[in-house]
Amino acid sequence: MSKPLYTAVPVSISSGDNISPVKEEKPKRSVQSKLLTFVLISAFVVAFTRTCNSTPYLNPQDADAKTDSGKDDKLQPTLLPGGGRDWSIDLVNNKITAKHAPEFALGSLPLDPLILTSRNGDNAIRFSQEILEKMSQGNNVPLTSLCLQFPDHVDTFYNWDYVVTGVSEEGDHDQCKDALIVSYVDKNFIVLNGLWALDVAFWKFEEGNGVNFVKVVDHPKTKWWEKKPKTLEYGGGRDWILNMDDGTISPKNHPGLVLGRGAKSLIIVDSESDVAWKFNGDALASLKDGNVMKLENENGVGALKEQENEQYFQEWRYILSAIRNDGSVSQNEKVIDVRYIDDNYLALYAEDIPEEKSLVLDVSFW
Repeated sequence: MSKPLYTAVPVSISSGDNISPVKEEKPKRSVQSKLLTFVLISAFVVAFTRTCNSTPYLNPQDADAKTDSGKDDKLQPTLLPGGGRDWSIDLVNNKITAKHAPEFALGSLPLDPLILTSRNGDNAIRFSQEILEKMSQGNNVPLTSLCLQFPDHVDTFYNWDYVVTGVSEEGDHDQCKDALIVSYVDKNFIVLNGLWALDVAFWKFEEGNGVNFVKVVDHPKTKWWEKKPKTLEYGGGRDWILNMDDGTISPKNHPGLVLGRGAKSLIIVDSESDVAWKFNGDALASLKDGNVMKLENENGVGALKEQENEQYFQEWRYILSAIRNDGSVSQNEKVIDVRYIDDNYLALYAEDIPEEKSLVLDVSFW
């Protein structure tokens, strides 16, 4: 049984949303862990903000540049201790942990996440016509392609419980502990076990955004003037249509998007969780001594760059991480190399880039 993950905002929050992570005190409740990416501070925009769905690698390009407000605010350096760029190497358990929260370690989700994607995309999930026809008739049916990432854990965000949903490998239904039994309610809602409604995260209809099953908590807290939340709420991210012609499932008002398979990324998880990465002990000791190590765990699961070119968000330059489960990944030159700098930072290693300009691993929100 997996232990709970770090309690945080769901992975698929938009980079423009200013929402802070929430810690839950309830036992047996967990919230999806934080993502990790590689980011640098950009020379072009100088308003110091953070994306909320990634962990940046940072580097200042113009420390005396002015902010958008015209003030002479200096950018903080990339190698700034005291926050989400500080890491410890645990040679006892062969893990890499957050220095200021050692109960969290590097890891990855067990399954690819369920997301929205283009209807014509290669990663679109196509269900059998038989399954969709039974759903359209109001029958309970198993969606064998979909699984719960952590069947024994419920996550909570404000007034919402949710279960993190994943996609099994094609033809490998043994990855799912139990088949997801769903029904198509009112020809609109896809409901799991009569309780949970399939939901687009934050009702943002864009490729790559996450999709999970949600329900209202038992005792929602609202102001007297606020509308009471409902699980089966029309007009948003819980309205679905079954596309019989190609076997896909779309948000009702966005037929160009469908359920699809996302890519796993580096995340932080409970250090005792089954999904926390364990590394080769000799390689990890060598990393601690200042040498370069490929960022792959002892099972041959490696971290790659999601894209080669750096992306930009305000003052951040970043590269998203991706996870590959190929057993031969150690022979893959695309697995990233890292170096441990100042007994604190995990930096992407490249021969022609000095340490002070390297991208470093950073946890979103700190």
